[in-house]
Amino acid sequence: MKNKILSTLFFLLTLTITSEDFTVNMGQSDLQWNLFDAYNTTEAQVFTALHEGLVIYQPATNKPIPGAAESWELSEDKKSYLFTLRENLQYSNGDPITAQDFRRSWIRALDPQKGSRFASLLDVIQGATLYNQGEIDEDQLGIYVLSDRKLQVDLVEPAPQFLSILCHYSFALVHPVLYDLEDWSDLIHMPVSGPYRIQSRTADSVILEKNPYYWDADNVAMDRIILLFNKTPEAAMNLFNDYRIDWVFSGMDSSLLEDGNKIIIAPSFATSYYFFSNRQEPWNNPQIRRALALLLPWDEIYSQYMLPGNTLVPPIPQYPLPQGILEQNVEEAMELLEQEGYPQGSGLPEIVIRIDASQWGDAVPLIMKDTWSSQLQTTVKIESLPAYIYYDSLKKDDYTLGYISWVGDYADPMTFLQMWKSDSSFNDAGFNQDKYDELLSQAALEQGSLRYEKLSQAETLLLQGGEVLPVQHLPSIHLIDLRYIEGWYPNALDIHPFKDISRKPGIAIPGLASYTP
Repeated sequence: MKNKILSTLFFLLTLTITSEDFTVNMGQSDLQWNLFDAYNTTEAQVFTALHEGLVIYQPATNKPIPGAAESWELSEDKKSYLFTLRENLQYSNGDPITAQDFRRSWIRALDPQKGSRFASLLDVIQGATLYNQGEIDEDQLGIYVLSDRKLQVDLVEPAPQFLSILCHYSFALVHPVLYDLEDWSDLIHMPVSGPYRIQSRTADSVILEKNPYYWDADNVAMDRIILLFNKTPEAAMNLFNDYRIDWVFSGMDSSLLEDGNKIIIAPSFATSYYFFSNRQEPWNNPQIRRALALLLPWDEIYSQYMLPGNTLVPPIPQYPLPQGILEQNVEEAMELLEQEGYPQGSGLPEIVIRIDASQWGDAVPLIMKDTWSSQLQTTVKIESLPAYIYYDSLKKDDYTLGYISWVGDYADPMTFLQMWKSDSSFNDAGFNQDKYDELLSQAALEQGSLRYEKLSQAETLLLQGGEVLPVQHLPSIHLIDLRYIEGWYPNALDIHPFKDISRKPGIAIPGLASYTP
């Protein structure tokens, strides 16, 4: 195996870093470069440089602002959008971009054979769900090309979150030459639509250069973005402390930080939670799930976390606080079990708590196991799987509880609540409750606080029925010196568009005016 410290230092020794470069340590090196198969937050951050959609994130608020679309109109019934693309849009190789390109990209994302992991985010489009399930043809989709610059999108129902959804990288523009390629990891000169394009890449680094064909290239401040992939936190910290790395996105050891003012810790739109699989009895029974949740010592569980959280949707303004299970109640739990035919838990199948191997040694699964083993007449085991198979395993029916940390894909409660719709591709648990689906449909017809009230009621169903057991709201942690950098803001989605990042004018970073190691 290649020594990561030496390989990264070799890379830096052969590169002249100037004030027109911005260098980031991304931590992991095994990214999924295929936009349709990508899944994690590191990939989402990288894609802000390479791919652009009709709308993009405002860097401070994550609200949708014009991207490839210069404007849009919403119909009176709020079920149809008409987007107008900017004039003379081009890919990074000079090929023209038209409304047809967006339609084809979205169809590729919805493809029932090889679509995006996030295809269900487009369920609000007429026919999208049925097409993704292979039940209708693409010409029955509510996506219409009216001209080279006009794209009409018809929705199943009003969806106030729709523009925020379109900020997600899965619905950015992809050149047709990439549609049928499974592996993009070796591509260098692939045509892209974003503010940067790939200049060069190695196993340990990727250099992005400004895309001269980008519609807003004049306002892209940094000439190059240098992405380092280094799994050794010590090496990253040495380089960061010496001002050779501008931003440590991941792969850090904060104990080695020389200046505490460079660490940015902020709340993010993210929740870690346990959930029950509904694919087998009796775990599809909300009374049974609730009983097991009520047996748990919640004060002890919450004490394990920096930001304990008892809701699925992190607190946001105007969103009513849903009512979940906040404390242990053994008496009610035992009454529920007896009512459902499992007195003292007798007759319950073995309880399998499935976790990612990286959680091994965490206190909470052990607390759950010890509590249920001592209170119930059944067996409990913790099953640890490596990350590369763990998440796919959650789609199966051979476990009782799983665990996941979910970072919102867009700035709206639906990014958490849509996952539990009966027909959602994110519904790994197989949760299916008519009342829940009905509340989400009712919310779609409302605006503002009335919409939020319906969504909060839906979340309360998840919590009261023990389907979702939230434990913490995750903070975002970054190393960056904002005395020298502008356009980078802490925000709820922890997405920081590379396009907006620049160096503050008139301030010299130590040793970087023109640095050649």
